[in-house]
Amino acid sequence: MDDGDEVQHDEVPAEVKAESVIAGVRAFAEGLPVTVEMRTYVNPYTDEVQGVVLTDLFADVPGNGAGGAVVKEMIRLAELAGVTVYTDADGPRSAGFYRKMGFERSTGRGHQLAWHPPLPEWVLNGDEEPSGAFGMR
Repeated sequence: MDDGDEVQHDEVPAEVKAESVIAGVRAFAEGLPVTVEMRTYVNPYTDEVQGVVLTDLFADVPGNGAGGAVVKEMIRLAELAGVTVYTDADGPRSAGFYRKMGFERSTGRGHQLAWHPPLPEWVLNGDEEPSGAFGMR
């Protein structure tokens, strides 16, 4: 691809971005003492992919840091792709774990949490979108 052919972030389908995050997390977690299950999140009203769902994260030995490492890598990949991550935290221990990682309560059921990629500076400043603002890194 020529430099002038840079792929724009908004040109990459959401499904491709979500699947790339899932594949990256699975590759990162391979060989670690954890079980990780993820899937794409499809909005039930629009049938559009709108992020990824971390459905299961179990450490073989809780407290050894493997689960936290997986979540940090997932957030890093999600930020690069501009993808929201959702998970369920049905107890105070898991809710505290995910909140420390930057997850917040979602608008869904009370135990649903979400991590959203940061907004670009131009959005925070109320500026117009610069050309190529969503270029892939």
